[in-house]
Amino acid sequence: MQVLEDQFVRKRAESWRTLEGLLVGRGSRAGFEGVRALDALYNACSADLSYARTHFPQSETCRYLNSLVSKAHGRYYAAKRGGMKEIGAFFTRTLPALLVKNLPYTLAALGLMLAAGVFSYIMVTLDQSNAGAFMPQDMVDRLGVGGGTWDSPVVSSEIMVNNLQVAVLGFALGVTLGIGTVYVLVVNGFVLGTVSAVILAQAPADLYWSYILPHGVFELAAIFIACGTGLRIGMSLLRPGRFRRADSLMFAGRESAMLLGAVVPLLIVAAVIEGFFTPSDASPAVKLGFAALTGALMLAYYFWGVISASRAGVRSPRGSYRARDGKSRPYTR
Repeated sequence: MQVLEDQFVRKRAESWRTLEGLLVGRGSRAGFEGVRALDALYNACSADLSYARTHFPQSETCRYLNSLVSKAHGRYYAAKRGGMKEIGAFFTRTLPALLVKNLPYTLAALGLMLAAGVFSYIMVTLDQSNAGAFMPQDMVDRLGVGGGTWDSPVVSSEIMVNNLQVAVLGFALGVTLGIGTVYVLVVNGFVLGTVSAVILAQAPADLYWSYILPHGVFELAAIFIACGTGLRIGMSLLRPGRFRRADSLMFAGRESAMLLGAVVPLLIVAAVIEGFFTPSDASPAVKLGFAALTGALMLAYYFWGVISASRAGVRSPRGSYRARDGKSRPYTR
């Protein structure tokens, strides 16, 4: 039995020491990652205690594990509550304030896509044979150009998949000095303008918009935010200011990654709406009313961000940067 206990201790001792280190330190204030680490270690040590009670209940190892798990219990639940508070603060204060700070880039993304969309809409409205110049021919055929039939659920799904790709690429291609982000925005604007011109020539406007806007408000907002972060990353490389380019990119990348905290929930909610509400039998008026509600929620969250930013300022990531003179200085952007 002693041999079994010795093997058990050698195998698991490192995990126990790690948990002890968290308990001695400030595990309850370690943030979300600290809560995750404490969660894993607490559950693992609880399992170890159950094993020890079964195989050597009167041993010193069992008493040690019982004491360790007892100490970890209080710290674990305190840290868990603290972690949830941090997550709540992120969505109620940090994220809305960052959205306000990044607004110029978000509006730039909106302007680029809107300009491309208006241009392609005008060109295709004048002559529908121009549709093939702005989007793939197979999608043009499915839109019903030349006497075909518009398959609304299929087209709506294709637009959503396309927009998801745009959001991901728009953010990632910021490292190309923003050139790739601009390209993605313009191409997607061409597609949306062409789709609108072709379908509005053969279907009632309220029917068309009722298939696009219920999920499109959140979806397009996610695209503009994601592509806005891509433009910001590109600008951080083009105009690093007092920072080295590597440091400027790092700081812009941190805040841009935080803004994905808005993009991901928006895309998830948009996917749920597109899957269950958009193709439903609800009337176009009901769907458009729902779209107006989602737009109002977006505006309310934005103005909440204005208030958050004016009260407490935008929380920037902490750190330091190496200035051009070679000295390390705190980052206070």
